[in-house]
Amino acid sequence: MVNEPALWLRYAFHKGGLALVVEGDMQEALQVFGEAWSRWQVEVDRYLLELHANLGSRYAQALIFTGRLEEAAQIAGQALEETRRALSHSAGARVLPALAMANFYLGRYDQALRQAEMTRAMLRYMDNPRLSAIADSLSAMVMLAQGKLGAFWKLMEELRGELRTAQVSTVQAWTQRVWGDALQLLGAIEESNRVYEQIAALPVNDVYRAEALVRWGLGRLLSGDGAGGLALLEDTSRQMYAEGNLLIARLADAARALALALMGRCEESSALTDTLAQAVSAPMDMLTFAFAHLAMAIVALKQNNPLEARMKAMALLSRASDHEVVFMEIYALVILIRSARRMGEDTAPFVQSLQDRLQTLKQNACNTPLEAHVEGLQGWIATFLQ
Repeated sequence: MVNEPALWLRYAFHKGGLALVVEGDMQEALQVFGEAWSRWQVEVDRYLLELHANLGSRYAQALIFTGRLEEAAQIAGQALEETRRALSHSAGARVLPALAMANFYLGRYDQALRQAEMTRAMLRYMDNPRLSAIADSLSAMVMLAQGKLGAFWKLMEELRGELRTAQVSTVQAWTQRVWGDALQLLGAIEESNRVYEQIAALPVNDVYRAEALVRWGLGRLLSGDGAGGLALLEDTSRQMYAEGNLLIARLADAARALALALMGRCEESSALTDTLAQAVSAPMDMLTFAFAHLAMAIVALKQNNPLEARMKAMALLSRASDHEVVFMEIYALVILIRSARRMGEDTAPFVQSLQDRLQTLKQNACNTPLEAHVEGLQGWIATFLQ
């Protein structure tokens, strides 16, 4: 007979999961998971520990979606320790992706990569294509952000193999999402837009698809469809706020601010970045931070305030350099070059840093299909902020 604590944990796991995954009700999920997590936090029974750890992984996911990334990492870390005490590899394989995802959004890429690799090791003798795809996509996103394009391409081939094996829409969404991001970062905007459009048509509703919609909105703007791109970003922001998914809602707002800045609508862009700064007390996720700082820097340049643009770009460069986020370093350096030029200062150090990073990308992409895209990146960057 199932004892009362186990019954409660299983009930909370399924009720909270229903709210999180099916209904999109983040607040309900947080309330259910949070109450159950606190109620049964001290356990010695291995079965209860495993149940509690599984619940912790779902709780961490809900915290990620609501933008409470540090709390998510803390809960997932505690749940991982419980899986060790329970001697449960299967529970560990479910908890580790949540911990890796929290660290990824926080920009702690080394930790996220290590946790994704641990997940893959645990899954070696398990048949779970969904978890395998999560682990591989997280590893691929880290490799992409850090400009390690050879390793990224190898992981993409593995993800495509998993997709052929699993034939699951969520795995397809994650695989396509990572590939779309790569194309967009490398300046292949039209091609990336086609990938994101395919994702939008898939019957899935998760954080990866929502983030793809944000990228697609920005991509549509960059390809010349400013009105369509902005409308998509506004719709995504509104839907994510309605669902309580503050992580993607704020990302959409930062992308909107960047879009408005590129369109020359500086007051509207500044209003959005000001609202974001006031709303987010904890550290922003890496991409929201990057979009917001690029938006503020572009507005400063358009308003002939190169010193302010430099300050925003230096803040972005500092955070990106701390975590080796090569593409964000490149965009920050473009702003710094333009700011220095406006101020009549020597641009040589920034130009050299930019060329070094582009050369590193080219070397890392050698002998992969990404090599041709990297060769065209420099020209795209030159026009990006004109």
